[in-house]
Amino acid sequence: MSRAPHAGTRKNRAPFSGRAVSRCFDAAWGENVDAGWASARYRADALLCGCVRSGVDRGRIFSNGRVVDNAGVERLVGDVAFERRLELVGRAVQVEERVESQCDVDRPIGWTQHVTLGPPFLEKGLTEFRAPARRSRTYEGQFGVADYLVPAANFDWPAAPRAGGGTADMRRFTDAAVSSAYTAHLITADADPAFFVAFSPRAELAFGYAWHAADFPWLGIWEENCSRTAAPWNGRTVARGMEFGVSPFPESRRAMVDRARLFDVPTFRWLPARRRLTARYAIVMESADRVPESLGWPAREGVRVER
Repeated sequence: MSRAPHAGTRKNRAPFSGRAVSRCFDAAWGENVDAGWASARYRADALLCGCVRSGVDRGRIFSNGRVVDNAGVERLVGDVAFERRLELVGRAVQVEERVESQCDVDRPIGWTQHVTLGPPFLEKGLTEFRAPARRSRTYEGQFGVADYLVPAANFDWPAAPRAGGGTADMRRFTDAAVSSAYTAHLITADADPAFFVAFSPRAELAFGYAWHAADFPWLGIWEENCSRTAAPWNGRTVARGMEFGVSPFPESRRAMVDRARLFDVPTFRWLPARRRLTARYAIVMESADRVPESLGWPAREGVRVER
């Protein structure tokens, strides 16, 4: 990936194109449903800058090592079928996902969107984040060798307690030379929509996801900052994950069910026997000269970013 485009002033800069955005932004987007794992990796220029045909795009998901057309239904591990539909709306993408039980018993499931940001969009001490979070909790063990937060500590967004004293502002990516951390955040129940937004002041670009808090009440934030020396990290990876879903922590199904609730909110979701669950969310991107304090649903004529 090459450096972010930032030559010239915002007034005389050309509008976003797929090529320009691809130079400043590349993101991974994965899906975790029940015991199966399906992922999709898309270049921002393909999804968000008009390279995908309008209407319902027949994108692809990757499941159990096979590529399948998402217009159909793919059976995952444990008799759970998964379907994802994508629709281009201006420079945004609206997503609808369906999870359907193929068995005769109710089952507890996890359902999380794994969004990971990296350089050049993600810069130490510069990239800003916003989310309508309220009650939060740090990881309950050590999250990597350079974890700098107090473990198993409750706190109010965005001030996470540092192990050496003081707090870390979760709204700005760390400027530390080496670090790692994970925090779980409960999204405000009346947020409409729930969202996270990331902002690059160098690229003057805001990017984020919007969703229904009733579908995904939790936001997990993790960072890897040159702390893991084993492959594929190799001591040089800089990344931040913004993972929204039905569970606050990365843990097994048994641990998820045993935990049951955090802050009096469920930490998993029930998939009823022979029933279908549907969730909708949107991926949005827009030029901006400051970090947006909120994010709206895409409008048909384009993306509506509220400041």
